[in-house]
Amino acid sequence: MPRQPFRRLVREVISEITWNSLRLETQAATALQEAAETFLTTFFEAANRCAVHANRVTIMPSDFVLIRWILHTFGNNIV
Repeated sequence: MPRQPFRRLVREVISEITWNSLRLETQAATALQEAAETFLTTFFEAANRCAVHANRVTIMPSDFVLIRWILHTFGNNIV
């Protein structure tokens, strides 16, 4: 994802969760973007594995539900 649209999205989310004006350093924004992209890539890869396991080529919402359930079951509450 291009840097500027991602930073606008981050600023929008920050403005929705806080009343204070927060500044985001370039390195922090870059680190946040890299972490978000890595997480989403891994999440979609896991969803694809669920679909393949179910003999499908299309990712379904139920695949994401299953991944969230598995992560929650094993103590990962980030999703």
